[in-house]
Amino acid sequence: MMDTSYNLSVIGIPCNQFAHQEPADNATELYNGLQYVRPGSGYIPKFKLMKKIDVNGVNETLFYKDLKESCPLPEAAIFHPKESFWDPIYPRDISWNFEKFIFDRKGRPLLRCLPKVEPADIQGILEFVGKSNLNVSHNQLITTLRNNFLPGIESKYTTTIS
Repeated sequence: MMDTSYNLSVIGIPCNQFAHQEPADNATELYNGLQYVRPGSGYIPKFKLMKKIDVNGVNETLFYKDLKESCPLPEAAIFHPKESFWDPIYPRDISWNFEKFIFDRKGRPLLRCLPKVEPADIQGILEFVGKSNLNVSHNQLITTLRNNFLPGIESKYTTTIS
């Protein structure tokens, strides 16, 4: 069980660029899809969901453009051209749904994880970042992640910023 005694925010940002897996046109359709279809069984997310956007291609948001420039693509990223609905595809693009970004407490990106990395896999990282002292430098956080946490996760699944 993850320690939740620190301030942690999870934000979901829907996107329909990956095999058209998010066709909802508005928040009502999105929440109904989650509650009744996938995953269904009355599921209601316990995190904030943002408006559906494009994260790649000519209509990508400035936020994602800057984020992708800050965090390099993990080495194991694979693009499926028949299921990737944007053009052109660039090396730093988001590769698939559920890619994760971890930020420090000041909102600076620290880590980018591929979709196959589960939240439980990064529990220690989340706890450490959530409890980190606001006076710790960004570079100190990255060094600690590289030295203490990433060896526990296969390095091919994650990338820290340089």
